[in-house]
Order: sequence, then structure tokens, then C-alpha cells
Amino acid sequence: MKQKTFLIITFLFLVCFNGVAQDWDRFAVVLGEKNLNDTVEEKDNNCRVVSIRIDGEGNYYPNFYISDRSLKKSKGKLSKWYNSHPIQYKEILKSYSLKPAWNSIDKLNKAIAKNYKASIDSLSENRVVVFLIHGYRKQMYKKKDNSLSMVDNDLVEAELGTDKVFVEVYWDSKHIRAFKGLFGKRGLKMMKASAIPNAKKVGLRLRSLVNALNKTELVIISHSLGSVVSNALTFDYKHNSKLMDGKHIKTIHLGPAIGYEDFDRVNLRGNGAYHLSVCVGYNVNDWVLLKDFGRFNFLTKSNPTTFGDTSLGCNFNSQIDKLKKQLANKLSPKEKLLTKDMSGERNHLFSYYARHSSFKDVLNFIDQ
Repeated sequence: MKQKTFLIITFLFLVCFNGVAQDWDRFAVVLGEKNLNDTVEEKDNNCRVVSIRIDGEGNYYPNFYISDRSLKKSKGKLSKWYNSHPIQYKEILKSYSLKPAWNSIDKLNKAIAKNYKASIDSLSENRVVVFLIHGYRKQMYKKKDNSLSMVDNDLVEAELGTDKVFVEVYWDSKHIRAFKGLFGKRGLKMMKASAIPNAKKVGLRLRSLVNALNKTELVIISHSLGSVVSNALTFDYKHNSKLMDGKHIKTIHLGPAIGYEDFDRVNLRGNGAYHLSVCVGYNVNDWVLLKDFGRFNFLTKSNPTTFGDTSLGCNFNSQIDKLKKQLANKLSPKEKLLTKDMSGERNHLFSYYARHSSFKDVLNFIDQ
């Protein structure tokens, strides 16, 4: 009887959630209440850290307290919040020596990026710069049903030591509670319709900052959907942006929520004036990338190629071998490809990859 009741309730949920257009903005991850004193900090272990926050439209958060509640009312979009809070917006512009104009937001983004560049350059003399980019359904603070991205970053920083400058990138990756995401395939649909487009905007926003840094070598460590951000930053999706001339970018993808085809764009690097080395850590038992929800599979009926391709990180249909063949003729002799089997638990959490026995080997890729 209980099982029959459960199935009836489940059916009603499916009917409701599939029949109504979804407003994904209400699941925005808002970042307005970050402790502003921690934007640039030196942690207890002497790690030097710069924290960057970006909304779903690819706009940098200013160094200004904005309540999460008010941001939620603005659907997590800074542009909408600025329009509904003109007095505070003028105050923000003034703090960056700007005046209101039709292109104020663009100028504000450039002013914020200039400050980030100054902070990173000043901290990184004789140090390697490492960007850390989280994945889908991650909160920076106010933990719900997932580990906090700030805590995940601490795992890398503790392992790599003190000779690095870490640039922690926090972005609107959307958040819905895991169980609620099952019904009507909302979690999967939201990833494809909203989180992936957000990730690409974030990557494109970061590109100009990376271009401007006074560093010839940079490292980008991403997890899950953060790989979309990383690739949007390093590959020219729109064929119209200058890329990292003269730099060597090393990208490390842990449990990447992408398909190997995403690296088709590896040659879209302007004039090919920068070097790119790639490391992929994968887990064939990663249930999130496999989209294997166990006894709840009847709710989703999905696989790694549906609702956004996540095949590479779980090596679905021999994706790793396909990646090797794909990049064999696309990487120069100075560029490297490393793939690392990090299989084991049925786990997708960043902490799983960070405590895996091969994690140090992956991080050693930075010095190769």
C-alpha cells in the first residue's frame, strides 16, 4: 500500500513539473554577502588567495555588500539589482571612480577586473597562479545539501603549499536540492538550460583578466561543470576574442562534466600563440556523471550524453581513448596530455578526487 501511494505521489509530481515552464532564475546561487575583507587574503597556511565572484550573466560582483534576499528578488542578476537599486548603484560606481552611463556595467566590470589584476600581480611575484573553479550546484557559503566550494578549495590549497597564488572563482552554478532535482528531471534540465550557459559566460568574462595578468604560466583546476568554464576561457567559442598570447596554460579537469568533443575547439586559439596542456582525472563509477540515480532512474531515464554531455569524466563509451586520439595531432610538442584513472567509489564530490591516491600525481602535472 505504501509503495502504491509513493508511486501515485511521484506520478503527480512528474505531471506537475513537466507541464509547467521552469523559472531557473529562482535557483540562482547568489554571492552578495561574502565577507569583503576576504576578497584578498593570506590564510593561516600562508596561502595567498584572491576571491572572484561572478553572476549568471557574467558580471563581476563589486566590493559592496548586497543582501542575498534582495539579489534573489532580482533573480540573481546584478544588472537587474542595479536597476532596482539606483542609489546603491551610484554609490558602487562612485567607489570605482565611475559615473552613471549607458555602458556603466561594462565599465564597472573592467574596473573590477583591473583591481583583481593588480591584486593577483602584486601577490604572484615568483609564484605560480592557480585558478580554482567549482562545478554545478555549489554554494560558496550557507551550506545546504552539498559541500561548500570554499571548503573544497581549501583541500587543493593545503596540498599545493605556499608557493602559489590561488584565484578562487565563485559563480552562479545554480542550486536545487538533490532529491527535488529528480522530479520532472529538474536538476538535469536546469543544468543544460541554465548552468551550462552561465558557465560559458563566466569563462568568457575571465578571459580578459587572464590575458592581462603579468604571468607567462597559469594553472586552471576545475571540477565537474567547472570544466565548461575552463574551456570557455581557453578556447575561442565565438571566434572573436583575443586569447592568451605568449602564455602556457595548464588545465586540470577533475571529474569533468563535458564530452571529449568539447576539445574540438582546442585549435580555436587565435593565432595559436599560447600553449595549452591538459590533464583529465576521471572516475568510471562517478554516478553523477553517469546520471545513474539507482532506484530513482525511472524518474530521469537519462545517460551521460543527455541533458548536457558528461561522458568524459566517467569515461563513458571509451571517451578517454577518443580524447587521446583527438588531441594527438592538435597539441604541439611543448604541450602535454595526461589522463589519470581516479576510479573507485561511486562518488562525484570534489573531496573524493582530492583524497584519491592519484591526486598528488595530478597536481604534479603543474610542474611538468
